[in-house]
Amino acid sequence: MVKPQGNPGASAVIRPKVLFCTAAGGKYGMGHLRRCISLIEEGHRVFESSVCLVHGDKRSRVQACDAFPGYTFVRDIAEAGNVDLIVSDMMETGKKEIKEMMLRAPVISIDDLSGGRKFSFVSVYPLPNEMDVSGNVYGPSYIALDPGLKKLSPKSFDMKEGVLLSFGGTDPYNLSGYISSVLNSLGIRPKIIRGPMFQHFLSNINGEIVDNPDNIHELINSARVLITSFGLTMYEAFFLGTPVILCNNSRYHSVLAGKTRAINLGYRNAGSELKDKLQGAITDEEELRKSTIENRHHVDGKGAGRVVSIIENTIKGMRRDCLFNHGKPRACYRSMGYTIMRCGKCGDLFLFDFGGEEPGQSTTYGKDYFLTEYKNQYGKTYIEDKENVVRLGIRRLRAIEHLMRSNAPEGKLPKAEGEELEFPQAKFPQANRKLLDAGCALGFFLEIAEKRGWETRGIEISPFASEWGRKNLYLDIVTGSFLGVDMEPESFDVVTFFFVAEHFKEIEKVIEKTYNILKKNGHIALALPHRGGITYRMDRAKYLNEHPRDHYFDTSVRNLNKFLKLYGFKKRKICITGIHPERFFRKIGLKKSFKVLNAVYTFFAKTFNLGDTFEYYGVKV
Repeated sequence: MVKPQGNPGASAVIRPKVLFCTAAGGKYGMGHLRRCISLIEEGHRVFESSVCLVHGDKRSRVQACDAFPGYTFVRDIAEAGNVDLIVSDMMETGKKEIKEMMLRAPVISIDDLSGGRKFSFVSVYPLPNEMDVSGNVYGPSYIALDPGLKKLSPKSFDMKEGVLLSFGGTDPYNLSGYISSVLNSLGIRPKIIRGPMFQHFLSNINGEIVDNPDNIHELINSARVLITSFGLTMYEAFFLGTPVILCNNSRYHSVLAGKTRAINLGYRNAGSELKDKLQGAITDEEELRKSTIENRHHVDGKGAGRVVSIIENTIKGMRRDCLFNHGKPRACYRSMGYTIMRCGKCGDLFLFDFGGEEPGQSTTYGKDYFLTEYKNQYGKTYIEDKENVVRLGIRRLRAIEHLMRSNAPEGKLPKAEGEELEFPQAKFPQANRKLLDAGCALGFFLEIAEKRGWETRGIEISPFASEWGRKNLYLDIVTGSFLGVDMEPESFDVVTFFFVAEHFKEIEKVIEKTYNILKKNGHIALALPHRGGITYRMDRAKYLNEHPRDHYFDTSVRNLNKFLKLYGFKKRKICITGIHPERFFRKIGLKKSFKVLNAVYTFFAKTFNLGDTFEYYGVKV
């Protein structure tokens, strides 16, 4: 039972609201609802909760409210009001249903095999066939058991006695009666638990019937054998060290049961051999002991805590839509701790993070990031690669200076390739110009700008990189995040984000601040991965599989231009970069390409924006 929330006179802590949408009664049983109740119990200090029985008849809803007094049940999603998160635990969530949920809040789907799961931000599949389902987290370690179960001390096998039957809250196929009659024919008088929604008569049965007991876990703990079907009750018995014999409701559940070490008799209507199988299973003490030991590792009782942690982190997740807030996301890639969503309207990607980690901390961008990790990817450390970094920086600074000189709306950029490493000796003629490089790394770009006469400042979140730039290049670099550093309005002529902007969850705030700190007619420059590039177009699986964990949005040239226009910037120039002819030709089966083919491809890649990266240069208007 959820405990009362503090004293009436105490200052209340505002907690997020979570709506649990689930099913109960009939073919749905009570397992989904019981799991929701367990999660509410585990997380009652973290969030406020309400429960909506989306699937189930009217009678089941009344019985559910009676079976779980003290919890808030609502008739429909609308009655729940504004919520911060929806947990859908129904196994069969339709697309229409989950889209209605998504209009209200991000959705976590649990144990869902239907098409609606494709639209949820997080998918938790706590059953053992993880290879067959696309989800973020898998397996019995996410089984949400009743938190009160951990208060019991499992009895040893020798202290357990009797046969206990429990086929859930509804037992839709009356397996209780079926198995009881078989046990009676073997001279065994079982103890039978009837759940709160049990609808059958148990006539002519020789056994002790217990109706919806409050001490069900104690009964399981004391039984020498539990006969049940695949589900939460089975895992509760695993945790308490009680041997389990399974007779399942369906072939699907029987297949799942086969992935555990529980003794599996098959599923209902298993045939005339059931009596012999059951007798052999109950009397085989060695096998009962062995299965108990082997099943104990399936569940540690911490699954509810793990799911509540996911709920808490999902509520905190900030990137919940594309750059235009179209509200039409669909999952296209799932991994531990994050989901890559694709907008159904504009096609852009965004990464929804529920891992509980904040990319950008010093542990993420420490010394190894610029040395060991960089070398593993490029063959040399960032410091050793300075010549190449400087070459790129010179081209970018040339572009900025050229645009600042030019009054034309579309300034012509210098060539992307073959730039010399040294600028002409003359300084940039427009004196007292101030440039800010956000995410400046070790400061190589700032060093170039200073040599050209710019007054520079850098912001870098990595303590290692910022300290290196201050110590070795004598640069003005602030350690911190762009959003966390105070700056005067209209204090810079240029602000640059070279492969930095995509690391911000709240890119909207970044662009707003950039507009604020730029002077009139100030310039913004960004370099970004290109969602419209050839790799994404021709090998989307590779693009998603190799997608960096800390890139929170992926956009195209066209969409970035539209987005920045909303915040008061006008495009001056787009430079298509990351052009790799070999990737295209290799993809179409040509192992080696010739110079003329490379030249043709490069021309078309620039013309049709097919580079895997691009640069945007714009002006504040």
